[in-house]
Amino acid sequence: MILGPGGTGLTLAAKGTHVVVTDVAADSPAENAGIAPGSIVLAIDGNAVWPGEVDTLNAGMNGIAGSTMSITLQDPDDTDTPPDTSLVTLTRGYIPPQTVFTQDDIAPGVALLRITGFNKGTSDQFSAAVTALMAQIPPPQSLVLDLRGNRGGVLPQAVLVADSLLPTGEIAEAQGRDPDATRIFKAEGSDLTNGAKLVVLVDGQTASAAEILAASLADNGRAVIVGSETLGKGLVQTVTSLPDGGELFITWSRVLAPRGWPLQTLGVMPQVCTSLGTAALETQMADLTAGQNLLAPVLAQARAMRAPANVENLLAVRDHCPAVIGSDLDLTAAAWVLNNPTAYKTALLH
Repeated sequence: MILGPGGTGLTLAAKGTHVVVTDVAADSPAENAGIAPGSIVLAIDGNAVWPGEVDTLNAGMNGIAGSTMSITLQDPDDTDTPPDTSLVTLTRGYIPPQTVFTQDDIAPGVALLRITGFNKGTSDQFSAAVTALMAQIPPPQSLVLDLRGNRGGVLPQAVLVADSLLPTGEIAEAQGRDPDATRIFKAEGSDLTNGAKLVVLVDGQTASAAEILAASLADNGRAVIVGSETLGKGLVQTVTSLPDGGELFITWSRVLAPRGWPLQTLGVMPQVCTSLGTAALETQMADLTAGQNLLAPVLAQARAMRAPANVENLLAVRDHCPAVIGSDLDLTAAAWVLNNPTAYKTALLH
């Protein structure tokens, strides 16, 4: 049996005369063992640690999956003399790459989270990041979710992220010829943001599971989508290995947004379009402030589409907000919409 690389999920740093835990990866051995950020590390594998060796200690967190290490910890709030300590044994395992990143706020009270893809750890990472943001005093009033450049990934993870932002409602429907291929995903949890205003940034590279997430939030009136048309990849495919080493791709089902329109080829039409340039955006902003959305007719047309739809008709809809690579104009528009209650409410209308 060949074992691959693994890790503990811990990141350590020097803090004064101590070595402390600064980060615990979601769905990692360290998180599963209950280790919390802020814990003081006294020893690793029985050897005392000191702040000057944190780089070496962090490198030592990695190793062969299945191997173990012990870590002696102290609660930073323990004032007993001597303090109580705990010995935790960690078995190194697969650590899902980080796909959720908290970035600098784009405006007062507006937090920014970026999801770069969807792997088995994305929903846990997202929940942890949102929980940490909402625990701030004061918590952010608005959240910008950046899906630009996100090419998708594991569909159930995108569904779980949507579930953490939607108190109720349909998330998506997978529709196929085989009854086993048809499935409706519904929100079953609660909104981790407690109803904070939400903007989702998309661009021409936003695809697949990321489009499903954006569409679910838009169709449920939970978020304003800002940016350009997305890629338009809405098929669920399976891959079968062939005896000659080749692979057979089978289209298993198509994905429909909650309101029934197909993501394939059509993509997600934003409620605030930035790909037509600054002047067009300023015109749209003025109309949103006045309680009108210039894109309302084309948004209605997009949501009225049903599969199978004529490709020319789909492309004609997309031309109203051409797919482009995202830019700083997206952030400007997001901040403006979130800080303008009338514009936000108007853009949400569906």
